[in-house]
Parts: sequence; structure tokens; C-alpha cells
Amino acid sequence: MEKEVLPFVPDAKAFFKEDLGKKKPVVKTGAEIPFTRYFYKYQKPEPVGVLKSKISDLENEITQDMRSLFE
Repeated sequence: MEKEVLPFVPDAKAFFKEDLGKKKPVVKTGAEIPFTRYFYKYQKPEPVGVLKSKISDLENEITQDMRSLFE
């Protein structure tokens, strides 16, 4: 935790839960790290016209490849 998490998220906390009163003691460990909050960076999608032309170009390329394959 100190080596791999805290340098990037100094306020991260690890939670430990122990129940040693049972016949078989249970020790649960865990940490909650919201990766999207710290590492996700929003990227604006491309305009619809650009996407449409890319898809159209790919469809034409696939059609040509299929024609050459079956000729």
C-alpha cells in the first residue's frame, strides 16, 4: 500500500476487519480505489460527419476485399 498506492493517492485508506472471537478467526482486508476518479480523462468524441466517413470508407474497403476474395 505504501509503495504502490499512497504515492498516487495520498488520502487512500485500507480497511481491516477482524473477528477473533469465533472458532475460526476471520480477517478481512480490503481497499477501495476509485480508478475512474483518479485516472479517467474525458476525451470529446469525434464529430458525427467524421465518424460517418470513416465507417463508409471501412465498408467500401471490406466490400472490395470480399469481391476480390470471391472472384
